[in-house]
Amino acid sequence: MSWLAINLLVVAALILGGRMVLRSFFRKLARDVKNDPEYQAQIARLHESHAAEDSVREEASWLGSTGLPEDVERELPKYLRREFGELLLDADSLKARDLTYVGRFAEEGNHFHYWRIPRRGDEESFAYVVLGADGSICTGWGDRKPPVSCAAIQPCVQRTPGTSYVSINHRDPAV
Repeated sequence: MSWLAINLLVVAALILGGRMVLRSFFRKLARDVKNDPEYQAQIARLHESHAAEDSVREEASWLGSTGLPEDVERELPKYLRREFGELLLDADSLKARDLTYVGRFAEEGNHFHYWRIPRRGDEESFAYVVLGADGSICTGWGDRKPPVSCAAIQPCVQRTPGTSYVSINHRDPAV
């Protein structure tokens, strides 16, 4: 056997042996973590929170008044909690009642519904649901602001050129 072939066999044996050792190590680590009481308690809490998300019917003044389907409205606080890494059962987690509905705006050929999210630090954030012209629905959040500052459930008197505002008191059956 040539020197090169022997070296290749040695390298292959080291790689395969190393893989087997690493695989054993990570299997043991995973087993240890899964058996850890703290890990099991966190998993149980997570399952309990998911069950609560499915069974708790949150209340907020804006629910049922936006013109959006109810399931879309109710999904928004759940979506935001997932984004923030919060659980419904946490006392200080975001709840539907913490959101302030700002209104519906026509932008870029779509309808945007905005909610003010309570401040977290120095940032002002908004959640939004976009109804696309093609019927699609997209949910997001961040520093994107409504084109006009309006108080919730009050008609908007300010206008931004090129942007139309539809008051939440007006229901447009076409949207």
